[in-house]
Amino acid sequence: MCDTASCGDGIVQSALNEQCDDGNRVNTDDCSNTCTWVTLAECGDGVVQPDTELCDMGELNSYDPNAECRLNCMPQKCGDGILDDFIEQCDDGNNLSGDSCSAVCTFGSVMPPSNQYPPTFTQDPPPYQGNIPTPARTPTGPGLVIFLASGAAAGVGIVRRRFMDRK
Repeated sequence: MCDTASCGDGIVQSALNEQCDDGNRVNTDDCSNTCTWVTLAECGDGVVQPDTELCDMGELNSYDPNAECRLNCMPQKCGDGILDDFIEQCDDGNNLSGDSCSAVCTFGSVMPPSNQYPPTFTQDPPPYQGNIPTPARTPTGPGLVIFLASGAAAGVGIVRRRFMDRK
């Protein structure tokens, strides 16, 4: 049976101008999906390297406002120090509230997202009205173990004595 030679078959075909053929059509290794050698993968090559990049739009990567992918192959986001129109009022390069720009890139004092700790209260909670019960105290520690062991030994001794008395 004859198979048609093609990129991805694992055989370098010089007639097809293949430089390499690693047996797959994956574009994120050193042999591209067109069977040409790829220089070391890097941000800006237009190929998203899943272990190190979240985006890569090649020459469109930019630190300009509204660029979808930054020069470090990370998507635009609040706190990156670049003011993106229509989605941010401000961006001071951090995600802290209480400074000139909030944690969600808006002006003014805005509560941080609910997953940030410690939570911030707008007013003090009301004082607790009533008595707080004292928890019950129970004996613990090595003394308790010795006490229980001696009680068990005494119990075994009593049962054995009664058993022996019956004979």
